[in-house]
Amino acid sequence: MTQVVKLGRLVLQIGIALVVFISLLFHTLNGIHTREDSSVFDIQSSAVLSPHTVSSRPAKTVEQTWIISKGTKSPDGVEKIVYLINGQFPGPLIEARSGDRLRIHVVNELEDEGTAIHWHGLRMEGANAMDGVVGLTQSAIPSAASMTYDFGLDDNQCGTFWYHAHSELQRADGLYGGLIIHCGYQDRELVSSPPAGEQLLMIGDWYHQAAWQTLEWYTRPAAAPNEPVPDSLLVNGIGVFDCLRAAPARPIVCSQTEPPHLFLSTGQKTLLRVVNVGSMAGVSLSIKGAKLRVTHIDGGNEIQAVSADSVGVLYPGERADIIVDWQDCEAYQSLLEIAMDDENFRYRNPTLKATQAFPIDLSKTDQCYYPSESATLTESQDFFDLQTAISVSQLPEPLESTDTIFVLYAKTMQLTHLENRPLGFMNHSSWKPQSVPLSQLPRSDWNTDQLVPWVGSFLDTTGKPRWVDIVLNNIDDGGHPFHLHGNDFYVLKTFQSGRNWGSWNPFETGVKESPGGFLELDSPRKKDTVFVPRHGYAVLRFLADNPGIWAFHCHIIWHQATGMAMGFQVGGHENGLG
Repeated sequence: MTQVVKLGRLVLQIGIALVVFISLLFHTLNGIHTREDSSVFDIQSSAVLSPHTVSSRPAKTVEQTWIISKGTKSPDGVEKIVYLINGQFPGPLIEARSGDRLRIHVVNELEDEGTAIHWHGLRMEGANAMDGVVGLTQSAIPSAASMTYDFGLDDNQCGTFWYHAHSELQRADGLYGGLIIHCGYQDRELVSSPPAGEQLLMIGDWYHQAAWQTLEWYTRPAAAPNEPVPDSLLVNGIGVFDCLRAAPARPIVCSQTEPPHLFLSTGQKTLLRVVNVGSMAGVSLSIKGAKLRVTHIDGGNEIQAVSADSVGVLYPGERADIIVDWQDCEAYQSLLEIAMDDENFRYRNPTLKATQAFPIDLSKTDQCYYPSESATLTESQDFFDLQTAISVSQLPEPLESTDTIFVLYAKTMQLTHLENRPLGFMNHSSWKPQSVPLSQLPRSDWNTDQLVPWVGSFLDTTGKPRWVDIVLNNIDDGGHPFHLHGNDFYVLKTFQSGRNWGSWNPFETGVKESPGGFLELDSPRKKDTVFVPRHGYAVLRFLADNPGIWAFHCHIIWHQATGMAMGFQVGGHENGLG
């Protein structure tokens, strides 16, 4: 009996040793080690804003020089080659005011890549050539070359914006940054009752493999198509990844890090300017011990404020301005919780922790900040769905319909004659950039990959700017966040069907008989990026008063990169802009 016990103990010891050995081997193969620097990482180190200083000064030229390169960083503890601007990831913050002029000198020091920068959400009036879209408004800036983006900011445009690469897949590997346009002292709630603190939060999913490798995986015929599920989450370019979750099939070099902290005060009105800079996933967020009050979306588009425990879903390219209303002023610490939307996650990625919490260190004062009695609030909710936001202002011209309507269908397809690789289509076109941008070519030289309808003269028969309706049908099994460059639009309807394609063609069926019913013509929300639900559609209306060729595309980068993009030509003539 004694021998049996000893033998059992021996087997147990061997088993424990084997587990430890395998664990150490796994760690070694993945390059896992503990970071020696135990200092607290600060989410807001480069994202604390200066609204009062910028808003009160006269308009001026804001000038920066950017050197674009690559380097190895460990944003969440996992090493990856990322794009850098002046050695930084994310890129430097641009903080300006309405009426300013931006002059950004971009020097491309990438070895074998071109690049271009897009200014997401800006109107770019009279500056279509500065919009930064390779194939539409410019050629890529070649390696060892430079370009100066020089354009004025609209006197009436202010809010939360961002910039990012619009060349190949560079945005997914970190070529982006914050762009905040303060309002000067204009009639806006955030100016008449300004927050004592403003912070930028750039939130986005993150992939540990290079974007070109991820796209290569996605476009295999066997992908079926399954969009690549991200590995991690970053806030202002930093995050935390549990090295033990690493997949043995994809070795990584990983340093175990502590979650980065955010620092807020319960005694002051705080505005969080939130941007989804991710490649695919939408996000929702909440703060323990606080209510969140969304005041503006996609720049300076004001909505009826709703107080809620959590807010979402904010999809790639979208922005939200959120006031933090503290409920518990005695706490010394709180949590920012971010949950990724899994609608487009078609398989389980065991490395991903889809909901993550970031500590908030609170500084206390004698008084707690509460919203003023004059603040216009609806009854508090558990969750505020951003897709239900209502504008505080009315549609300028509540027309039942417009003279110009474009009906579009977005779909990812695998076609035999295209090697069964998943490609994004707009109607029958899958976009690929031409070597010479369309803005420099007559329409007769555009190939069949270019779906860019001519809106016509941007003046209608009465001499006023022309209103244009876009009916965008999504016949895919997942949603698509679509962004229109150079313009805001009014969202007159979004609809999702529970039993069929849910599409609508106004040339075949009147609005009264449409699947979604009547349009919202009183106070539709104004945006530049809209989420179009699966098996559904969105009706968008924009005022075509800004001449140029303006891109319109899905902001999920894997869809954009495989062709789910097009444009609209405003102004010019039927044979192009020239």
